[in-house]
Amino acid sequence: MRQKAEIVLNSSSFFDHRLCMPVFRRMIALLVAAWGWAAFGLTISFTDLNPSGATSSGASGVNGNQQVGYALINGGLHAALWSGTSGSFVDLHPSSENYSIARAVFGSRQGGFIATVSGNAALWSGTTASFLNLNPGGSSDVYGMDREQKVGNVSFGGPPQAVLWSGTSASYVILHPQQCCTNVFMTWHIAV
Repeated sequence: MRQKAEIVLNSSSFFDHRLCMPVFRRMIALLVAAWGWAAFGLTISFTDLNPSGATSSGASGVNGNQQVGYALINGGLHAALWSGTSGSFVDLHPSSENYSIARAVFGSRQGGFIATVSGNAALWSGTTASFLNLNPGGSSDVYGMDREQKVGNVSFGGPPQAVLWSGTSASYVILHPQQCCTNVFMTWHIAV
């Protein structure tokens, strides 16, 4: 039985050559892995985080017992925070904005963006009222964070550039190499 599971789990070359979409490959890999784990008597569990009243939702970041992402509520994307259950949902969306998405979480802080005319990098501390705008101008987004730093991108009318923040919008540092091509999209993630 173990040999059969190993053959299935190691057959990724089939998927690499036959399927072009990375997301679909990941879904297939998850299904194959789940089948493989079941062959060994192991189980996988999933938790539905979709909050009551939301049409759909998606998670994009996790740290400890917290998850962040978005919930589609009344036709609008709302930055979301969960602590392991759909009932723990916290709507981080500032009511004055068009839409928002949380992408990263570390400790008691969440990062992402809010959309006004352009995207603005955003930082929260578990509540809508705690919203802090990290946008240094142009448009920006937070993709990763640790205790002290946030990373993402910023665009001042041109292509996006990798950026690092250390607390406020004024603390940003452009990480994009000056000698690099102008059409390269770069975002650096902090390993936690």
